[in-house]
Amino acid sequence: MKSVEARAFLSRSFKAEFAETVSKVQKICAALDIETVCVDRVGSTPPAAEAIAMINDVDFLIALCGRESKAEGKDKYFTSQSVRDEITMAATAKKPILCFIEDGVELAGFSGSMFTYKKLEQFKSITDEDLFQIVNGVHDEKLKSIDRMDTIPYATGITNYYITKSEMQIELKKTDSGFIWDYIIERKYVFEDDHRTPIIHAAFCIDNISGCELPPVYSIDIEKNGSKANVEIDIVEEGCGKIELHSTTLPYPTKGDTILVREHYQSPFLNITHGGQTARRPLKIGECLLQAYDGSFIINRVEKLIVRLKVPSGYSLSDVQPVVSTFSTRLDHLNESEMKRLREAASLKVDNFFGTQVYELRVDRPLYQYFYGLGWDVPKIGEVGFDLAPECRDWQ
Repeated sequence: MKSVEARAFLSRSFKAEFAETVSKVQKICAALDIETVCVDRVGSTPPAAEAIAMINDVDFLIALCGRESKAEGKDKYFTSQSVRDEITMAATAKKPILCFIEDGVELAGFSGSMFTYKKLEQFKSITDEDLFQIVNGVHDEKLKSIDRMDTIPYATGITNYYITKSEMQIELKKTDSGFIWDYIIERKYVFEDDHRTPIIHAAFCIDNISGCELPPVYSIDIEKNGSKANVEIDIVEEGCGKIELHSTTLPYPTKGDTILVREHYQSPFLNITHGGQTARRPLKIGECLLQAYDGSFIINRVEKLIVRLKVPSGYSLSDVQPVVSTFSTRLDHLNESEMKRLREAASLKVDNFFGTQVYELRVDRPLYQYFYGLGWDVPKIGEVGFDLAPECRDWQ
């Protein structure tokens, strides 16, 4: 069974004598379900734009700091300048960094707090102890990089209820102070047996988006069997750009009970409004690069799914499409056949209601453990015409 997948930028020298060690590190990463990427080049100067784009799109960086040149008059060595540059890029992007440092190499100019490091005896031919350090270090850094992520959607394994309808509305609202994203999620649960586990509610803003400092504004309303429920809500995590809550309905639901849950979130940073706001990797569907996307992770049995996107008059979207993908710590692999089926079935409807553009995706019995949603391209910066609304703690 595959573990949770991760992605790492492999920063390395292209010296021929290091090739065997580089190959071993790549194979170790593959065995640990870590995809490695790097700039395909030989020389000391990396193409900066390409390297930065790749580093922004990974979970962490692995730097192989082998002896590249000797310090004059000293028994010390420097590593490749390109490796040093890529470490700096990763630190700037606030990515976790794991350095494997060959004995005698100095990383002058770098703070020890910037990265985790492991010492290796030599790079030309690694020892058994070196091999242990590589496997141990890569595995630990993968686990830490996963822990740093806001959320990893997963199959709950809960079989004593199902969801008759899951409806999500993603709306970009135009207020007097600017754009703000308004998310409403409504789900109806039907219980087939007694249930004592809390229901999880969460909203997360876009990672590393400039200006985001507060959690989204939120409200949770729950009805049990058609009447307002007695609910205990615990805040599990509340911080910059994120909120996670657990709700427990009392008395506990039993067989035959229904619960209707309405979640409401607001923040200018729940999604992006224009190009250049984030380094998040766009989705490529056919010839289209979709910078914005959102939807539902199907981690329970769902009979009917609705995902609705609404944007105000004058805000120009393009290439709005259904998105279906597997997921681990990100959207992994697009399900082309399922997306084609949705397109052919005209599952995506487009309407205009009093100047508001409305895109609605309807899916009966979505595939279990898949992401279903909408992807779209956003206007370029300067084309929008008004700014984001400021963050606040009250509804707008």
